[in-house]
Amino acid sequence: MTLYPVGLSDATFNASFTDSAMAELAELTLDAENSYFQLKALKAGSVTVKVAATLDSSVTDEITVTILNPSTISIAKKIISLEVGSSASYSVKIDSSVFSDKSFTAAFQDSSMAEFANLTLDASTSSFTLEALKEGSVTVVVTSVADPTLTDQITVTITPKATIEPIDVLHQAMIGKTYSGKYGSTTFTFTFEETTGTASFSNGNAYTFSYTLGTYGATSTKINFTNVIATSKSQDSKAYYFDGKTTNARNYPLIVLNDAKSIKLVVKYKSATGTIGGTYVIFTVNE
Repeated sequence: MTLYPVGLSDATFNASFTDSAMAELAELTLDAENSYFQLKALKAGSVTVKVAATLDSSVTDEITVTILNPSTISIAKKIISLEVGSSASYSVKIDSSVFSDKSFTAAFQDSSMAEFANLTLDASTSSFTLEALKEGSVTVVVTSVADPTLTDQITVTITPKATIEPIDVLHQAMIGKTYSGKYGSTTFTFTFEETTGTASFSNGNAYTFSYTLGTYGATSTKINFTNVIATSKSQDSKAYYFDGKTTNARNYPLIVLNDAKSIKLVVKYKSATGTIGGTYVIFTVNE
């Protein structure tokens, strides 16, 4: 609100916009008893107010008032959560038709928050950066240098660094990989996707399967095979085959080494007497 004394102490007066369309830019209120009128700015633009004595309309005066958009400061990027060890950059924007200085300061709301994050101001890019140090919460306040009444702030929660289980890392390393092995004159390949895979034997046997990773050990992790389905079958009844299970006698584990570079699987066979056996085959990844 801005007050404009008129100075007519011995007479009342009227006040009005010189153009009725100006009413959308400002609200005009007359207080004739106290000899003033009041303008409330509504939107940017220019208004002209004319005052005239009630007893003599030829006694006039007028004033033109320019209404500016309010100056603002804002943090444009609203990342409100960071993991310990991560960083984020926050852009700061200042809009003003009153001043040209668009510089600003950035500081923690409380200096003790510095133990939770590092705060770095970059004036060249009109931004600041937060580097999360420890679990907690920080609030950063930005303030216009030209008009310290203009401020904005953001509160960022710092969460513990997410831990990735070794088995998850191993699983990701296997996806899309093909492993090859050989026993005698028969070669075998196994390809792993996210939850399924395929196997192909040079004797004509081929399979699809589902799999999960089981117990994680110091050097290897168990592979659990399910839904092993033959998509192609060798005509040789004694040919090597795969069913995703261990042998009954030796109970070899089906494993992947924790560097994801090789797997050890049991390839089974049926002897001339019909006895089921298996051989432990090492498959190495095809890089």
